[in-house]
Amino acid sequence: MLDSYTTGKLVLKKNPSYFDPKSQKLAGIEFDNMSQGPPAVGALQAGAVDLIWSLPPDSIDTLKSAGFVVDSVPSDRAYTLGLCTTQGIFQSKEARQALQYAINRDDINSGALAGTGAPSISPVPPSSEFFDKTAVKGIKYNPKKAKALLKQAGIAPGTKVNALIPAQPPYNTIGEVVQSQLKDVGLDMQITNTTNFVADAARLKPDLMVASVDPSLFSLVFSGTESPLNPCGNKNDTIANALVATRDASKSPADVAAAYKTLQETAVDESPVIVTNLQGLLAAHTKQVQGVDIINSPYGPQLNTVYKTSGN
Repeated sequence: MLDSYTTGKLVLKKNPSYFDPKSQKLAGIEFDNMSQGPPAVGALQAGAVDLIWSLPPDSIDTLKSAGFVVDSVPSDRAYTLGLCTTQGIFQSKEARQALQYAINRDDINSGALAGTGAPSISPVPPSSEFFDKTAVKGIKYNPKKAKALLKQAGIAPGTKVNALIPAQPPYNTIGEVVQSQLKDVGLDMQITNTTNFVADAARLKPDLMVASVDPSLFSLVFSGTESPLNPCGNKNDTIANALVATRDASKSPADVAAAYKTLQETAVDESPVIVTNLQGLLAAHTKQVQGVDIINSPYGPQLNTVYKTSGN
């Protein structure tokens, strides 16, 4: 039940008339509205809150060493490098394909995601029943092959790549790792950090941008119309038509599976988006908080299973 509300704080209390009182494990819940990342981490460290979510991976070791518990579960969302295919260096299919081999996904996982982001390649996550492992066969870190593809595309060593990176972890750290990896294959990635990704992506139309995508956002990525996740208006009819077919209720299960296969094969071959790593869903809390079993994106821990003990 609503107990009180002030700007930045919502307080709920147990409903004494609820039909199943034993399932109500908490006397009340206080929600404090604050920015994700360092402000939330600081609030947990200061004892102002008991549970936070969507924390930056670079804070995991610090929190664990201070006695806090960090939960991580895999998700369907993936970190991606969105490329501009309508202008600039990545109009070339070979240049786009080069990035599939230039990116060391294991290094991104260890260097930017604290081991919580399993490497991935297809836009359809491995957990999906429609994931097609044949679509990603042969894609692995191979800087020599990346250099050969860039040479085939006529891209000279030292060519600049304008990149737009959200100014928040882990996106900024991912950008720095990618910058180093592209330097190794002869590309000079120039980073523009942004606190207004949507506006700056539409204005700048960068060669490359770091973002995150899950299947619910595919229409913003692959439909061919400009959007925050496709500011250059990249369009590929095969991908767009396959996406439509995956959502067509009149299609048979076999037709839907075939459409997903086509989407994945073409998305990897054309490489308008380079998938790098799955996003780990994170929550951190005091040892007294128990029952953090489900963490959804974008909604965070499901509090119906959470309770708090009085012991240490």
